[in-house]
Formats: sequence, C-alpha cells, structure tokens
Amino acid sequence: MKKRIIVSGCLVASIACSSAIAKVYEIVWPAHEVKPAREVIHIPEPVAGAMEQQGQSQSKTIIIGIVPDRMQFDKELITVKAGQKVTLELENPDGMQHNLVIVKPGTLDKVGAAADAMARDPKGAQQHYVPKMPEVLFATKLLNPEEVVTLTFTAPAQPGDYPFVCTFPGHWRMMKGIMKVVK
Repeated sequence: MKKRIIVSGCLVASIACSSAIAKVYEIVWPAHEVKPAREVIHIPEPVAGAMEQQGQSQSKTIIIGIVPDRMQFDKELITVKAGQKVTLELENPDGMQHNLVIVKPGTLDKVGAAADAMARDPKGAQQHYVPKMPEVLFATKLLNPEEVVTLTFTAPAQPGDYPFVCTFPGHWRMMKGIMKVVK
C-alpha cells in the first residue's frame, strides 16, 4: 500500500512538474523548436510529450507584408498545423490596394478568374474583390496603402497546400503563396 501511494505521489508530482516545465518552454521556445530542444537536452519522455501536446494546441501568429512596387507577398510559404488557431496580420506598405485570400487546394485559377471578372462588376470593390464561392476559405478586406489588418481563423483539418493570393483584379497571377497545413 505504501509503495502504491509513493508511486502515485511521484506520478502526480511528475505530471505537475511536466505541466510547469511545459509552460516555461512555451514562453521561452516556440512550439516548432520543441523537438530539437528535446533532442539536445534530453528532456524525459513524459515532459517532452506534455510540451508537444501544449505546442499543438497553441495558436500561431503570422505576419505577412506586401513587398512595395513588386506585386508580391514577403512570404511565399507559411506552415500551420491542421486545426490550429491562426492569427494572420497583413501589412500593406505598397502604394496600391491589396488583400489576402486563402483558397482550397487546386482552385487558384478558378478563384483568380472569378476575381478578374469582378472588375466589371460595379460592386466588386465593395466586396473587396473576394469572390463569393465555396473555394474561398478565408479572406481579408481590401487594404489601402499603409493599412494593416488581422485575420483570425482555424486552419483546415485536412493537411495539404492551400494557396493564398491577392484577388485584386490582375494581381493573383503574381501575388500568391502557399499555406502548408501539416498534421
């Protein structure tokens, strides 16, 4: 009986310690660096597991800017975990209007063509040149020069390569990138 109590007490202490250490690592190290740190300093398995689980549930903030006078985003690839809460901040230091639209895999050309067609629609600008179609998953508003906008969403549950693009008419051919969703 005494051994069971001691073992149970050690287990409870280990879990509490793991949680506390996971909080420290959460503050000190980004989640994507947890595995390398674990390999370098040999963190015990229960602690490492708690750290990884903690990292998977954390939200991710991504800042994307527009490269002035280049018609491109400053990032061509962003990586998020499936089901992760994502906060995307789009900064527009360019002299033109831009937006950022995330679409389903394989639908970039279709969404781009629909955005181009919106140029002929008198209400296209009011709709921020974001086509109303199921292929569009998430979108910012149309940003004026020097404007910043925040978009918060939950990453798709299905891993894959999700294009992001500026749908201001004509921009989508050059202003694009990939949001890679991983398990």
